Amino acid sequence: INAEYMGILNLMVQIASHFGDYMSLSWSEIFKCISQTHKLHLCSHKPQSDETISAALSRIEDVSTRQFAEKLYVAVDGVFACSSQLSNSALLDYIKSLSQVSHEEVFMANPPRLYSARRLLVVSSSNLKPERPSDICHTIWNHVSTHFQILGAHRIRNVSIWAVTALEKLCSEVLERLIDYDMQCQLITPLDNIWQHSSLQEVRERVIRCVSQLLTNHAESIGPAWSPALALLGSAATGQRRTVVKAFTCIDTVILKNFGVLVKANAFNHIGSCLLVFARCPYEDVCLKCCDDLQLCIRYLALGVSEDDSQPPTYIVPREGSIGVNDTDELCVWLPILTGLSSLVTSHTLHTVRIKSLTVLFCVIHSYGSLFSSAVWRVIFRSVLAPLFEDVMVDLEAYQDSDDDKNKDWDVRTIQSGVKSMVQLFIKYYEPLKPLLPDVLQLLCRCVATLCHTRVVEVGVRGLRSLLMMGRNREEMDSSEVTVQYEVNEWNLLCSKLEYMFQATMPICLLHVCVDHNDGLLKCPLESVTTSPRLRRHSIESGENHRPKTLITLPINKISIQLKAHLALLEVLNETLDLLLGEKIYSIMETSHIETFLRCAYNSASFVQEWLSDPNKAVLCHSAGLITMEGDLIAQQQRASEVYISILMRLYSSQDSQLMSISESPLIEFIKRVSARLVQLGKSDSNHRGNQNQLDGLRRLLMMVLPALLQLRGPQLPKIIPHLYLPIVSLLNLNKDTELMVTVHAFLIRVGNLLFGSMPNEGPGQVAIWDKITFPVYT
Repeated sequence: INAEYMGILNLMVQIASHFGDYMSLSWSEIFKCISQTHKLHLCSHKPQSDETISAALSRIEDVSTRQFAEKLYVAVDGVFACSSQLSNSALLDYIKSLSQVSHEEVFMANPPRLYSARRLLVVSSSNLKPERPSDICHTIWNHVSTHFQILGAHRIRNVSIWAVTALEKLCSEVLERLIDYDMQCQLITPLDNIWQHSSLQEVRERVIRCVSQLLTNHAESIGPAWSPALALLGSAATGQRRTVVKAFTCIDTVILKNFGVLVKANAFNHIGSCLLVFARCPYEDVCLKCCDDLQLCIRYLALGVSEDDSQPPTYIVPREGSIGVNDTDELCVWLPILTGLSSLVTSHTLHTVRIKSLTVLFCVIHSYGSLFSSAVWRVIFRSVLAPLFEDVMVDLEAYQDSDDDKNKDWDVRTIQSGVKSMVQLFIKYYEPLKPLLPDVLQLLCRCVATLCHTRVVEVGVRGLRSLLMMGRNREEMDSSEVTVQYEVNEWNLLCSKLEYMFQATMPICLLHVCVDHNDGLLKCPLESVTTSPRLRRHSIESGENHRPKTLITLPINKISIQLKAHLALLEVLNETLDLLLGEKIYSIMETSHIETFLRCAYNSASFVQEWLSDPNKAVLCHSAGLITMEGDLIAQQQRASEVYISILMRLYSSQDSQLMSISESPLIEFIKRVSARLVQLGKSDSNHRGNQNQLDGLRRLLMMVLPALLQLRGPQLPKIIPHLYLPIVSLLNLNKDTELMVTVHAFLIRVGNLLFGSMPNEGPGQVAIWDKITFPVYT
């Protein structure tokens, strides 16, 4: 660089400094000369890395050259400093020309140079100020941010990182000096474009760091930029673990420190969506923390936060009233998060995250359900809870015959926890949830009717028990008040679903079991397994008999589940009647409801009796090694009979006119049938294990019934005894059963004395035994 060159350059700088408003696009030539001079100077003196211009000039040995260069650089600094004095139109030409030169330095030079880019950053920062018109500031921002965005996508790491850092500084300057809605909306766009187009991991991490700094340091002034900023952070959820952790840490900090600002900026939905995106990442610790943050956000939303965001959030008094379907703003906040949690339960790849999501979902609904109106509850159930159970049930049915025990076990645990929580939720918020009783019962019926797993059927039975017992536990039967009061139409629905479950758990296929002569396996008609409980018997035994039946292998596992569930339903039936009759809640019921309970128990015992009456069915089961199934069937018959007789005895002994209207015919027919079966078994081979079990059960049943009959008070006994006298007399032929004979003789003595004024002849040696038995004297 000779003196002539330096003189010409000095002249150009002087012209630019004094006549800048008239330079127009000639600024490009001046900036090119300044850039070339800086490059030549660097080449001649070879500055060290990160060395400033002042340090580089100090190393020039020739004093005159150094002094001239210092004056020149002071003049060059004046060229860039004078930009703040330019008119608005001249400033735009100035910015465009400097951006063009910077672009040539980066993309045409080898290696790329950032001299003009650094000067552009300084000039832009000094001119983005309130004194400039907003349209001029917008134009400057658009030019500069677009240029830095292009630099950020450069293939060289240092150039890209510098561009991101420059954008961060420029965004901070804008947020500190300007509060302009349009500019705030565009603030994150350049960073987002760099994130989308850059393949360098370090550059992407720098973008996340930049956004984090902006959200942390300028939360109050970022305004509408919350939405794109959170969307950018959410897009990091699919990246490498280090990037994911950095982005999520920023979101977690925002929730803890600036949640009030988020709500004011109407960005709650965006933070919720962002958390749901991170909850789907493959890193377990991040997903679990996302669920906690979602629960915290809903807590803040429901209870509120203090206006002073510099302090830890404090809760305010909950709002009065409930959220209705017309409160669209509230619904648009609640529903996306609840549906997102529901989706996590059914679709996440990590089981721990699924369990956490399910826990958080029901915890939120349980805690803040009082805020919802009945209509909103209907929306939540059908948009959030029903799809959750539907997806899990379909998934479980798909895995039913597979060996994927892990997924099957998860589905079962989800249904268990979800159904239990759903029933508790219904009981807790009974009034607003009352219209959803059909939906809840339909869910319980599906759990029972699918017969896909023992625990699923059990939770369906337990759920129905909780509803029938009106929210009371066995331990609370004597101490707590009933929390739910059903009306007549609701009892109609409950009784119909109870009867449906009894039919669904009744293994009708056992009545049609046969041996396939081709393979020797036990088979049954397909219709006896796959159709609905109400149609099974009809489809097999009605006029459709002319159709060829499709035979399938006897579903032993399903039958075992059915028998266990049926016994559990009998216990539910018994406990429910104990509650209704003990506390006289039946006053709100109709006689038909009690008759439904009786019909369930009667049909249960009758089904087993029908199966046992055909000896071929028992022989087939024994030949197939299904001895345990026969024992379960006999246990079902015994328990059903006991429940049936117990209910009838309590009804007949009641002094309530509503209960006394129950007909005596069912009891008479039942005891006649039991007596006849007992006589039939007594004449057959009693050494057969099945016959002996039936004998023992029927004997115990009669020993329970006969004393109970004599305890009746009122008009029932005179109506019942004449019909039962002869069937009971026929039991005297069972001389081998001494204990039963003692009970029968004692019963006939009392009844004979009542009816005929006499008693049967007493056999030798029996008087002493009869004298030890005491019965209440009927008067």
